[in-house]
Amino acid sequence: MSCAMIAVPITAATAEQAIADIKLANEKADAIELRLDFLEEVNETILQELIEQCKKPVIVTYRSQNYGVGAEQTERLFLLQKASEFGASYIDVEFNPDADNGFLSELSKGNARIILSYHNFNGTPALPELLRILSTMLSLPCDAVKIVTFANSEQDNHTVLTLIPAVRKQGKQIVAFCMGPKGRKSRIESIKLGALLSFASLEKGKESAAGQLTIDEMRKELEEKNNQKN
Repeated sequence: MSCAMIAVPITAATAEQAIADIKLANEKADAIELRLDFLEEVNETILQELIEQCKKPVIVTYRSQNYGVGAEQTERLFLLQKASEFGASYIDVEFNPDADNGFLSELSKGNARIILSYHNFNGTPALPELLRILSTMLSLPCDAVKIVTFANSEQDNHTVLTLIPAVRKQGKQIVAFCMGPKGRKSRIESIKLGALLSFASLEKGKESAAGQLTIDEMRKELEEKNNQKN
């Protein structure tokens, strides 16, 4: 099997439920993503407790969506800095092509590695546009880049997946796949191409994005593909 990690996102609304899900994810996942924006309430104390419950590498993400809509950027960045202090392996930071990304220099001083993320929830830009975005991201202080778009066609999967070997040739790490029903297979193909990680939900109903397989489904599909090769 590929050495890429399968990360399970924790999408619970309460710290109590999050801890219960983390305990299950510890048994199944290669890594655990704490989605702080899904929590109704989050602070330093809750964050530290959640990280301490994780027995696998931790990715901490705080999107400006879900419950994170009401949080100021300074609050989100503060908790990401704290996540680094509390032992997170990665912090996932949103890339905004139209904004000042200077805060990355400060975040990069921490112990956690930075995943710089670009998302397009409506579609997949043409390859030249994605390469332009990618080039800008790679010029910023980060340890890995993440490009996730919505697949409206099979071609969209191919477009995004071509970014993986392009970045790996530069000696960088990348996460790249498509969301949506038509993007499901890209989540598995990205692992085969050497992406840093892919995401799978703990179970149905606990997805963090459209088109996400459960971790049991992903493990099964990867095993079947490996058997076909042998």
